[in-house]
Amino acid sequence: MPIIPFFCWLLLIWLCGWILLPLSRRLWRNILPDGGLAAGRVLGLCLYTLLAFWLGRAGIPTRISAWIIFPVFLAGAVWLWRERHETRLMLRENRRAIFAGEVIFFAAFFAFFLLRGFWPGTDNGEKPMDMALISACARAEFLPPPNVYVSGARLYSYYYFGHLQTALLSHAIFSEPRWTYNLMCATLPALVFSSLFSLCAALTGRLRLGFFATLGVLCLGTLEPLRLVFPAVFGPPQSDLSYFATSRVIPFTINEYPFFTFAFADLHAHFFAMPLAVLTMCCAWTLWNLGASGARSTRAGVRKSFAVIVICGLVLGALMMTNIWDFPLYSLLVLLATWRGFDCLALKIKSGFVLMLTAIIAAAPFWWQLQSSASKLHFIAPSSPVVAWFLMWGLFVTVLFCCLVFRNREESNFCWLPAACGVLALVWSEIAWAGFMEPPFHRQDMVFKFGLQAWYLLGTAVLCLAFRQYSQQRWPRFLPLLFAPLVMIMLWSSALVVQGRAQDFQEWQGLDAWAQLDNSEKLAAQWLLQNTRKQDFLVEAEARDGGDYTEYSRYAHATGIPIVIGPQAHAWQWLGNWDEVLQRKREVRNFYTTHNIQARLRFLRKYNVRYIVCGDLERREYGDFFVARVEKSMPVAARFGNFHDARRVVICHNPLFVD
Repeated sequence: MPIIPFFCWLLLIWLCGWILLPLSRRLWRNILPDGGLAAGRVLGLCLYTLLAFWLGRAGIPTRISAWIIFPVFLAGAVWLWRERHETRLMLRENRRAIFAGEVIFFAAFFAFFLLRGFWPGTDNGEKPMDMALISACARAEFLPPPNVYVSGARLYSYYYFGHLQTALLSHAIFSEPRWTYNLMCATLPALVFSSLFSLCAALTGRLRLGFFATLGVLCLGTLEPLRLVFPAVFGPPQSDLSYFATSRVIPFTINEYPFFTFAFADLHAHFFAMPLAVLTMCCAWTLWNLGASGARSTRAGVRKSFAVIVICGLVLGALMMTNIWDFPLYSLLVLLATWRGFDCLALKIKSGFVLMLTAIIAAAPFWWQLQSSASKLHFIAPSSPVVAWFLMWGLFVTVLFCCLVFRNREESNFCWLPAACGVLALVWSEIAWAGFMEPPFHRQDMVFKFGLQAWYLLGTAVLCLAFRQYSQQRWPRFLPLLFAPLVMIMLWSSALVVQGRAQDFQEWQGLDAWAQLDNSEKLAAQWLLQNTRKQDFLVEAEARDGGDYTEYSRYAHATGIPIVIGPQAHAWQWLGNWDEVLQRKREVRNFYTTHNIQARLRFLRKYNVRYIVCGDLERREYGDFFVARVEKSMPVAARFGNFHDARRVVICHNPLFVD
């Protein structure tokens, strides 16, 4: 990885928290122990991307809207300088929490950044699609970005807010997604660890307890290894115990937990939503404290509350565009926190109305044109096996039960709000389903998305409650020892993830997100990036059956340049028309295999294709003979690799294409 983009990226992310400190101090001073520095870092990135999103919807290219971060930084620096005395006082008062939060931020960043070096390519999981989305956002002349998998269409059926943020930061440091993909894979855990530590320290009342609660939420895995240790009790393992098996506990569903998501490093919607989810909990905590302090009894207090509510609404709007599955429950959490302290029913209604209206307006261009291919909501009877459900949620539910037993009945604690929302997420995932899958996989998306919400909401709440109650000597001293074996098993799950994603630490592969490509293919991808205009399209090999989660569409993934047709299932999800998807697949196959030159030209004219890829995958899919005929019938624009190189690439030019 080029060293300059690395340091520029890290400096930009780190400074974002300090530049926004005057605003963070107003929101979280005396509420979060670090004065809101960590949460403000997430808020700054959120507001920056939200502003760029609206500019993109107005027709401003991403490469230009990315530069707004510099005047914003300048304004923030001036604001920070004018309030330097107040800032210096806050830093003196909160120096221990700030120092601890910054150490956690950098430790998490470098840990996950180095882990990516053992498997840096974007050829597994959802990484190819995420890389394509980031690259498409980086190339976008306006939003929504082009549909990479269906040339000529726009992306109206998928959320791309997090991918847009990565693209913006890539432009801001004058780099490319090829290098910033793995940087973002390290940035998101760093943001989550530091901001959740700040929140947990506030909820427990001590930095040390907040640190342990944060580790519990973010570093524990599932109890799936119990199947290997006690197969007679928990049943035989569903597969060989590996890092992947620990996230597939409940049959026919996905059960990712935060540490798995961090290490697996798919820059997918649920990953991008994690910092915003923690930020939303911080906002809810702020509103709860404003109500508890009695500030809303004065006119100035009410005005401040509504200012905070507007900011919370903007965050919820960004969360809607990042991962719409998270929006309902986190909105409920903020609403419940907002109503505390408002004695007047009219003010309760008004505050809820302002919150939801702000969120809806902030995300209006996104949800107004959203065209989802997912099935409608269906209600079912709970169907998760009891043993599997325990292996997933046993620790948190048991700790919740203990917290209820030893609670102070006269104490009003914020933690019960996220705990209730987390339990609701678990119940909802058991009685309803929606998504793209057919039985028996129909519950996959619901259990996956709401399970992650439950992990953050319920996990944060019960661990903070438990540590707080234990420190107040409300728990018997021996009781935590009973949880120690479960904690060790869950840490084993996380250790398996590290070992698996590092491929047993056998080889350091660098940090190039194109690591899966051969040298000639990298040169071809770079040439395409430099020579293809924003409105140009490619044609490359399609898979006869499917193509999802395979090496197909490799240049669309690497560059974000739209191709005629991409992986079958995802192309359908993003387009919503099976007939057109299948027709495009047939036409691409016919283009490479037909003997009729005129048919080839009609195809190129129909889809306005500028460049044709003839590489190793095309030769394997369609045969050397047919691909050689394509090369002979079309003018060659570039060649990469010698004739005897199996992975040589020839890029042909559409002879009918007019600039």
